[in-house]
Amino acid sequence: MQERNYSRLPIHLEATITYNGTIVEGELDNISLKGVFVRTGQKIPMNDLITITIYHHTKDQQICSLKGRVVRITPDGAAVEFEKTLLD
Repeated sequence: MQERNYSRLPIHLEATITYNGTIVEGELDNISLKGVFVRTGQKIPMNDLITITIYHHTKDQQICSLKGRVVRITPDGAAVEFEKTLLD
């Protein structure tokens, strides 16, 4: 098992994941400087490059949009590793 370099913080915000022309809605479960876990009702292909857009409680208030890669899939959602850390 890989050791984590960054602490995860629980967070519950709406998000969309965009990949290959597909948009999937979800909710953030936790976030770190290097990635995020998103709960979704759909499977997202492993290793796909995605754009995740995070919203502040309502979809009309976008917080940020980040690029990343799906690094783990569970029955509940997907773990995404950011291309750059949030400090880059």
